[in-house]
Amino acid sequence: MISHSRRRALAAISLVVLSTAPIAIIVHLSRNFAPSPLLLGHTMPPLSARKLDGQNLVQDTSIRKKRVVVFFAPACGHCRNELINLDKLLPKYMETIDVLGVSLDNSRATAAMAADLHLNFPIVVADKDRLDVGYNVNILPVMFCFDEYRVLKKLYYGEHTLAIDERLFEEFTSSSNAR
Repeated sequence: MISHSRRRALAAISLVVLSTAPIAIIVHLSRNFAPSPLLLGHTMPPLSARKLDGQNLVQDTSIRKKRVVVFFAPACGHCRNELINLDKLLPKYMETIDVLGVSLDNSRATAAMAADLHLNFPIVVADKDRLDVGYNVNILPVMFCFDEYRVLKKLYYGEHTLAIDERLFEEFTSSSNAR
């Protein structure tokens, strides 16, 4: 016969195993089957999006400037702060970097946020039904930094301070453009 203290220990161990098993399974599945983001060195996938005026986004591939594409949601406070930072840095880097904000929400919420923040770079709304799976955005905000040839050179997740964003832009603009 098993003693009372031994039964309690077995019950506690069983409880721990039963409660952590689902978490372990979810972590395993997300690491092995969740789409990974666009990898460094890959070419910028097409982006199906609409401008806030309803017109389709037409990407100009003839301009040879570096491009930062930041995906966000208007209701995300971290995203809003990151967009504000990028807008503050824009005057210093506008000769070398184009910034494009891509909302993953609807046009109405995006237009309200853009009006509220008075951003000086283009904001578009992604067509989620046609959004190329190549970006695989799963954390917001996320900045994809492409060189002049539309090759992904840097990828940054989350909100940063203005000083960190400026350092990231400095590193990005000073990086070699050799193919």
